[in-house]
Amino acid sequence: MVGNTSPVSLSGQALLSHCDLSASESAAVYATENSTIDTCYIHDGTSGGIQIDQQATVTGSTIRNNSGTGVYATGSGTITSCQIIGNGNNTIDGGGIRCELGSSVTITDTTVSFNTGRVGGGIAVFDGQVTISNCQLVDNFADRGGGVYMHSGGTISGTPVLRNTAILGAGFAGIGQIADCDFSNNIGPGVDLEGGVIQDCNVSGNSAQGAGAAGITAWGGATVLRCTITGNTSDEVGGVNLSDGAHMEDCTVTNNTSTFEVGGVWCGGDGTTIVNCEISNNQAQQAAGGLKFQGGGMPTVSYCRIMNNQAGNRSGGISVQGASPRMYNCLVAGNSSNDSAAVEHGSDGGISGALFVNCTFADNHCPNNAAISSDVYKPTLINCVLANDARTEVSFSSGGAPEITYSCVASGWPGRGNVQANPRFVNRASGDYRPSAGSMLIDAGDNNALPGTFTTDLLGLNRHAEDTGMPDTGTGDTAIVDMGAYEFQGTTSQFVLTHPVPGLAGRQNMLQVAGAAPGATVYIGYGFRPGNTVVPLCGGLIVNISSPSLGGEIRADGAGVGELVRAVPGKASGQNVLIQAVDADGCAVSELFGYWFP
Repeated sequence: MVGNTSPVSLSGQALLSHCDLSASESAAVYATENSTIDTCYIHDGTSGGIQIDQQATVTGSTIRNNSGTGVYATGSGTITSCQIIGNGNNTIDGGGIRCELGSSVTITDTTVSFNTGRVGGGIAVFDGQVTISNCQLVDNFADRGGGVYMHSGGTISGTPVLRNTAILGAGFAGIGQIADCDFSNNIGPGVDLEGGVIQDCNVSGNSAQGAGAAGITAWGGATVLRCTITGNTSDEVGGVNLSDGAHMEDCTVTNNTSTFEVGGVWCGGDGTTIVNCEISNNQAQQAAGGLKFQGGGMPTVSYCRIMNNQAGNRSGGISVQGASPRMYNCLVAGNSSNDSAAVEHGSDGGISGALFVNCTFADNHCPNNAAISSDVYKPTLINCVLANDARTEVSFSSGGAPEITYSCVASGWPGRGNVQANPRFVNRASGDYRPSAGSMLIDAGDNNALPGTFTTDLLGLNRHAEDTGMPDTGTGDTAIVDMGAYEFQGTTSQFVLTHPVPGLAGRQNMLQVAGAAPGATVYIGYGFRPGNTVVPLCGGLIVNISSPSLGGEIRADGAGVGELVRAVPGKASGQNVLIQAVDADGCAVSELFGYWFP
């Protein structure tokens, strides 16, 4: 049927199959009352393609190059295994599919591509609920919501949303429940979520100019869970923009770039929270390589790692401007800039200064200033560690001297409970900033500074583990919290493990331990790659071996000495084997060593 000027109407379980409809002045087909359109080609109409209502179904069909909306849903319906391509124009909403008037539509296994709309180039949802699963939303165009726009909510799952273009929300804009999707290589901010949840998604390679983050913008109480936001580029925020009570948890924000400020995450507003995220290897040409607090309020960040971010001018790790953030149990390490490597606390500090509790700042670098610099407003640091950073740890101007207590500052700082000491990290070179046995960080913090809700450290281990081998130099009821983001889980002793004797592959070798608890069970672990592995002993101990294997078990004598004799397989010849001992009764871990077996 070619050139028809009125639609084909289907109702009462009617079936339209294997048809070719084109050049219609209105929608080519109106389907209602459980009717079905199957394997049809509806194309090149001067208006829309299909209108569906009342449980109509479109399956296996191609709706292509219509000047209006490809599929217009005003009621319930199903679209499955279709190709919806090249429909719409820049004056309408919903180029590929438009749902409104309380419609409830399910879209599965369908490709929606090269469609154009003012809002919702691929799919637009107004006053309806749409479920999108296992579809392809690619190369669509709009001012807002290039791939999808949802005004009233809906769900998207298992769907690549790729190479769409929009000023706001090139991949997605609006309110929705989004899971297991890939938002990549969109031109414009990848996701603009003003409510709802995005989880288990990849957001990568998106590029934006002006407002919004290239990766994800979340506001209005929106939640971002278990997402990877990587390789996005913007002249504003490279990775993620969080405000207005948004929450981000268990996410990785890495390798994003801003040609101006904020490579990783912009965060502001009361109730905005970030939990257990990694913000790493992001870059900003000017400032705030990793994380910027702005926009007022007291956002909260906890259990996060802000690492190896770079800024060309200032604040390689964190910038505080016009907000009063609270950070707990965080690691800020390896960040760099020309000025203020770890934290820049600006002159527009917000309601009060920033608060950092049980945070570790280490190995941050800048040639011209300190790791932490402040101006006018005073940041407060309690139970923190500042070590191995820039030419000095702290600088300030205009009366903005930080208030630091119960902290370890390598370059020294006056304050109650502060120490100037080597923190004795387990393995600084490999980024293991846990305190080792005998560290001055152990049991040296202020219990009153850490809210009771924070019961674990950055690794999820007991935040108030008591080391009976160290004096309690901190304050509060026992057990005293350690300084820094990590809690020492053992007991300080001289627990040691010897090298294997005679140290030959294919032969019997002997390992000895000393300084174990009398009569203790000692486990010998080995492996081939360094790492941090929690073993289920003493509430959680960490060995510095990735995927360790059990090499044997020793029963120490009354003096804490024991030995293990085992044959080392010949295949160990020519390999560097990492070996470590764990005292299961004394809750101690030996030094890690590597042995090259000839």
